[in-house]
Formats: sequence, structure tokens, C-alpha cells
Amino acid sequence: MMKLRNFFFVAVGLVTVAVAGGTGLKLTPGTVSTGAVAKWIKYGSNTNHALYLAKNVPTTDYEAAGADIGGVRGHVGADLTLLSWVLLDGTREGGSPRWDIYLDSNGNGQYDIADKVIFLDHNTAGGDDDSFDAAEIQAQIAAQGGNSGDAILYLQVIVDVQHAVVLDDVQVGLNGETTTFSGPGKSD
Repeated sequence: MMKLRNFFFVAVGLVTVAVAGGTGLKLTPGTVSTGAVAKWIKYGSNTNHALYLAKNVPTTDYEAAGADIGGVRGHVGADLTLLSWVLLDGTREGGSPRWDIYLDSNGNGQYDIADKVIFLDHNTAGGDDDSFDAAEIQAQIAAQGGNSGDAILYLQVIVDVQHAVVLDDVQVGLNGETTTFSGPGKSD
């Protein structure tokens, strides 16, 4: 599994944003390079949209699909109370899809090699748990050498192994208030 430290999205194709109600959070699909796709799609009989993330090239290639959650920068890791989605299609493979939390370990306000990237995934075969509550988030931050008091620089959903997934109702809980992203330009 390729874990990317410098994973900043460059938007390609149609840029779509889901903006959260009163929280100021927004979800922006994006890709690294051209061998990946990240976008909102209509899926099945759903009345809303689902997030399609696909890496269409070998896992070893430096490319990925994902979604950046804007509006979390400056909050601390301890403020995260929920990270979740519903997997509608695809599989959990090689730590992907997963959440990446970039923590500002040295307090300089910008990402550099001294900072921590926390990887959160439940990728057991046949597993159905695609959510992390506050206790699980804090336990993973500690287990991976992070500090829950450090500021969040970035929060992302990532697919960086060769496969595709369709995610619905991507949820971010911040200070106990949950935002659900279910399509471009809206959340419920």
C-alpha cells in the first residue's frame, strides 16, 4: 500500500463541491495526476449522489483519487468526533479507501516532514464498519504517534490502490456536530 505524505489535490475535470449547512465544512473531490477519477455521480435508485473514487493505474504509480474536507484546518485532532461513509460499491483493499488526518506536529501551520499523517481504515475482508467514533479516532491518533492536541492541517478520504469505490453519506463530526455530504452543492 502506498501511503502518500505530500498528498495535495489538483483538481481535474469537473470540480464539484458539497457545502455543509451551518458548519462551514465542504467536500471537494480531486485527484493526483490523470490516472484517477474523483467525482459525484448518480448511483442506482438513490435520489442523491454518491462519491466515485477510482485509481485506474497500478498501485505503484503516484496517483490517487480522494476528497478534501475543507473547513477543518485549525481545529485540533480531539475535535473530531465522527468520520464515516457508506460503501455502496467496490471493495476495501490495501488500506483504501481510508481517512488521512494531517496533524501539525511542530506547530508551524504548514505541512512538512516533521508532521504526522494518521491513517484510519477498517479494511477487513467482508467487514462492514466504515465509521470511526471519537474514541476510535483518538486511539488511532495516539497509536500512530500523534497528539490529539495538534492542529489539523488537512482531512481527506483517499483511494490510492488500484480499484474503485462508490461512497455515500460521507460524514464528518466536529465538536459533536455532524455534517453529511451526499452530493455536489448540498449536504443533509
